[in-house]
Amino acid sequence: MLEGNRLPAGWGVSILDRTDHIVARWPDHDRYVGSQANAALRASAEAPEGTVRSVNVAGVPVWGAYARLPGWGWRVAVGVPEAVMDAPMRRSALVLGMVGLLAVAASIAAAVLFGRRLARPIRALGRAAAEIGATPAPARTGIRELDQVASSLAASAERLRLAQDAGQVGIWELDAAAGRAVASASQARIYGLPASAAPHGFGWDAWVACLHPDDRDRAAATLRDAIATGGSHDDHFRIRRADTGEQRWIRASGRSSAGRFVAVNIDVTAARAAADALAASAAEFRAIFENSVVGKVLAEAATLRFIRANRGFCQIVGREEAELAGGFTLLDLIHPDDRAANAAGFREALEEGRPWRVETRLLHCDGSLRWVIASIALLPGVAGQAMRAVAAVQDITDRRRAEERQALLAREVDHRAKNALAVVQAALRLTPKDDAPAFARAIEGRVNALARAQTLLAEGGWTGTQLRLLVEGELAGFIGPVEAEWPARVTLEGPVLQISAEASQPLAMALHELATNATKHGALSAPGGHVAVTWAAEARDGVLLLDWVETGGPPVAGPPGRLGFGSRVLEATLRQLGGTIQAEWHPEGLACRLRAPLSRFVADWQPRIGIGLAGRPG
Repeated sequence: MLEGNRLPAGWGVSILDRTDHIVARWPDHDRYVGSQANAALRASAEAPEGTVRSVNVAGVPVWGAYARLPGWGWRVAVGVPEAVMDAPMRRSALVLGMVGLLAVAASIAAAVLFGRRLARPIRALGRAAAEIGATPAPARTGIRELDQVASSLAASAERLRLAQDAGQVGIWELDAAAGRAVASASQARIYGLPASAAPHGFGWDAWVACLHPDDRDRAAATLRDAIATGGSHDDHFRIRRADTGEQRWIRASGRSSAGRFVAVNIDVTAARAAADALAASAAEFRAIFENSVVGKVLAEAATLRFIRANRGFCQIVGREEAELAGGFTLLDLIHPDDRAANAAGFREALEEGRPWRVETRLLHCDGSLRWVIASIALLPGVAGQAMRAVAAVQDITDRRRAEERQALLAREVDHRAKNALAVVQAALRLTPKDDAPAFARAIEGRVNALARAQTLLAEGGWTGTQLRLLVEGELAGFIGPVEAEWPARVTLEGPVLQISAEASQPLAMALHELATNATKHGALSAPGGHVAVTWAAEARDGVLLLDWVETGGPPVAGPPGRLGFGSRVLEATLRQLGGTIQAEWHPEGLACRLRAPLSRFVADWQPRIGIGLAGRPG
């Protein structure tokens, strides 16, 4: 365009933008376009028109005239070399003045036409830039620089649009002074609005209408305050999409500056749901961890140092969680005799990446031992965090004790059965056999005595039986069950004593022999006869005394001429347990005193002042 307006040789014309950079020039357009105008023109930027004397961009002293284009702020400057102007000026200043003015006028007209041509794509670029997220597509101008700007702007806008769609990010700008809003297409899609809502169809009222009723007042007030104060804005709120009514969570961030507020809205519904699911999962884990009846421990895998421990584990070892997490390791609580083997086993399992399960002993804070089954497994690694292990610890102390009691009981039953068989064998061997019916009755009675003792021991868990029950059981075999007439035939008196399992069967046999003798020859053989059985524990001497006194039976002439089988059984039985028997045959009846060590006869007896046996069941 400038090139078509031929100027005299040496003259130059330039079009300057608002920043005094050359947009177009003739001659040498490609060489000088984009460069800055000379200092004289820049100094006169405020005047609408005028002349200057300066050095042009080519370094040539010139006389110049400039004029500002109306409505644009651009200027057109014409430069004439001083050498060209000086000679003719002396001869025809008027002619040259006229030519100069005509040239300026022509240049101005050409610049106006060229400016309009430039204005169309620039306006298009401006409109596209104003519409957030839009992709500008102005027509090609033929001006390389403008076409490059348009192409770059279009590529940048397309990248921005793709990023907004991928991240579900919307951009929203509010101009408080102008009372208008500009929204990106992605903002409209997030809120379920049609594409036509972008860029100018999504204002304040449309935004408020989309807010969830429960969040509307708060979210609107929060944003209004941020705009009014010119501060930053960060909020979470719910919306209902305009098209489906679906509830979505939005995170809004923005900043207000110079009356304009720019905000970014991000749809965080999926992230919120994932966070809620994670929080629910964590809460569920905590509930399971804390409330499990099985002890649970979270520890560092390398050191087994406690990180967390639930109430179940704290109860097993008798320590608080804070105390355990203050420096204890799981190995510190294992019995010293088990510690090395457990440490080696866990390290081996750790290297092989498999769980470690062991039955071991833990130390309670009171010094007692707790048997446990411990299962330790590695947790999946987390970046930046030391590897952790989780342990489930089940207290099996009661089970172990029950097993030990069962094993002890089995041994005790075996021992008692062998003793009973030995006693039966002795009875068979020693009972006189000349009278078969008498032999059978004697054997049957002694076997029944053993059976009654066995029953009482079984009911007591093979730990022993009460002396009163033992005496009642043996006498009941002769005078029948304990009934109302018992006080007339039998008197029983003495403290509550628990006879040991070891002494129960021998003592039952001794009582059986005394009752047998009383039934055959003594107080229980006559209707008015009476038997008094009394006992006492002499704790100071460690002796059990049991007196058997018969009265009201047939008169007794004196001791028998020879000892029968029953008497020999009595003596042998008591001698076996370290005791003695002293018998006195008074005319009114037999009186016997059994004397035996408490340590052999009374269960769990310990020598101390006082009987110390109160509290046992009576």
